[in-house]
Amino acid sequence: PPVSIVGNSEKPEHHMLMTGDELILECEVSRVNAIVNWYCNGRLLQEDSRTHIESRDTMRKLVISGLQTSDSG
Repeated sequence: PPVSIVGNSEKPEHHMLMTGDELILECEVSRVNAIVNWYCNGRLLQEDSRTHIESRDTMRKLVISGLQTSDSG
């Protein structure tokens, strides 16, 4: 069956953070083996020194540390 996001996926969250802050985004999916991709301004995000992507059971998490103005989107 298709994978779905569990919870309120119809109402996007808006975050206003300062340069240097940490952004944490989480979602819960309907299946443990669901593949989740994170995008910013149409660009697929990959893990690097500031970007951490976590998958635990049905929870998926994106953490971007040391935010920069170029992270806006």
